[in-house]
Amino acid sequence: MQAVKEIHFINYNYSVGSNSTESDITDVMQDTWSRVFSKIENILNVLGITPQISSITRNENEMIVYVNYFNLANTLDLLKKLEEVFKVTWLEVDNEYDDWYQTDPHISYGFYEI
Repeated sequence: MQAVKEIHFINYNYSVGSNSTESDITDVMQDTWSRVFSKIENILNVLGITPQISSITRNENEMIVYVNYFNLANTLDLLKKLEEVFKVTWLEVDNEYDDWYQTDPHISYGFYEI
C-alpha cells in the first residue's frame, strides 16, 4: 500500500456546522471540537503524530490531519486506538491521487461517540 498524506475523522453523531463561511464557528462546533476531536488529538500524540510533524484543519464535523507518511500498519494501529474510545463504523483507504476530486491519497474513519 502506498503511503497516504491525509487522515480524515468524521463524527457521524450530527452535523454541527453553519451554512455560511468557515469563519462563522458556532458554539456547537466549538463544543464538538473540544470534546471529540481533542480525544483524537490525544490518540494521535500517543501514536507519534504530533503537531510538529502534522497539521490539522477542522470543518463542521470533520477533522483532517495532514501527514508526510502514513501506511497500512499505522492505519490499523490508529483504528484499534479509536475503537477504544468511539464506535468506528466506516474505514476507507484511498491510496491513489484522485484527479477528478483533486484529493491526495487519504484514509477516512467514520465514527459515533459512545
